[in-house]
Amino acid sequence: MENMLKVLIVDDDEVIRLGIAKNIRWEEHGFQVAATAENGLEGLELAKTHKPHIVLTDIRMPFMDGLEMSERIHEGLPRAKVIFLTAYDDFEYARKALHLKANGYILKYAANQEILDAVIKARAELIEERNWRERSDRANLLLRRQFLNDLLRGKVAEAQLAEEANLFNISFPGRQFCVAALAVAEPENGAAGKDQRDPELSFQSIYNVCGEFIAEEGRVIALVEARPYLQLIFNCKESDAESNDRIVDALEEIQQRLKNRLKMTLDIGVGNLYEGPRNIPLSYQEALQALEMRTILKKSGIIHIDSIRHNESSQVAVFKKIVDYVYRNFNQKNLSLNQIAKEVHVSHTYICTLFKKYMRVNLSEYLMQTRVEKAKELIRNTDLKTYEVAEKVGYSNAQYFSVLFKKYTGYTPTEFRNS
Repeated sequence: MENMLKVLIVDDDEVIRLGIAKNIRWEEHGFQVAATAENGLEGLELAKTHKPHIVLTDIRMPFMDGLEMSERIHEGLPRAKVIFLTAYDDFEYARKALHLKANGYILKYAANQEILDAVIKARAELIEERNWRERSDRANLLLRRQFLNDLLRGKVAEAQLAEEANLFNISFPGRQFCVAALAVAEPENGAAGKDQRDPELSFQSIYNVCGEFIAEEGRVIALVEARPYLQLIFNCKESDAESNDRIVDALEEIQQRLKNRLKMTLDIGVGNLYEGPRNIPLSYQEALQALEMRTILKKSGIIHIDSIRHNESSQVAVFKKIVDYVYRNFNQKNLSLNQIAKEVHVSHTYICTLFKKYMRVNLSEYLMQTRVEKAKELIRNTDLKTYEVAEKVGYSNAQYFSVLFKKYTGYTPTEFRNS
């Protein structure tokens, strides 16, 4: 809101109209008389031109009365405050004025201070309403972000999805969905090629360019701020081949805009196209996996999950990353398949598939073997008690640890120490 609020004065009585305009020290109190009018029709036209914050108007005037003018002004300026001035101390007029959301109703022959007080009160209401809108907008923005993050992570019940999306003006005109994850390209030459820009500013730059693009591009239904990356959710009506081509075209356009405007290069991971919003989380995990694989496979640009998933070297690279993570974190008591999948950005099913392929065992068995081997090393080389060894390798229950240890080695921890 401007520092000086604009006031429009409308009255067919010239003495009153000019008296209110000139005899009150408006500017000293933060107001500017934008215009004066001698009837409702002229007042309506001036309101369209000057867009006043506050209107002081008589009720009974030629051509158009104050009540009709107020109603018409509110059609274009719904937040404008209207204060009615009248020589007719009439309850019916007052009641109708209040029904029209009038901000006040005072006699036109009231003292200047009384008129000024009414306008100051109207300003206070405008400020309070503005503050309320800003708080409401911030709350809605946070709720929208949370909904979109939950949508990506599969935390929105399918039965409630359409209803919740509608609350945030998100619609799904097509049946096919795809997620793309965006990040600033990593330097090719190590520290020598490092982008010195502030990461937060880079993030916001990508966000702004993508937001601008979304306003033009009908297939993108949402831009999601799920750190450390930005995600675009595409919703398409075309066949798979047409949709994939259009998605790539859209992503290339975003890349080009960032390169031209900010000299910034983007890497983008793209998940598969799936039918139904319930599969958005699956495409999201694939997009993350594709983006994370850029470093391992030394890929850049737009990286589609299908370009790496069936590649043997990419499978080995992902498997090594999983094994390395397990080895570095086996001592965490709550280490789980979900946690590992989240850290390496692949699906639970994909992890299980890789372990069966390369280890011939499932992940839980591999984790147990890793912990027991470490426990054997601790028992051989330290004087730690059994419960201390258990804690060191990720088990809070010493008895449960002893059962697993014997199952795997054929000995209890004590027997193993003495053997």
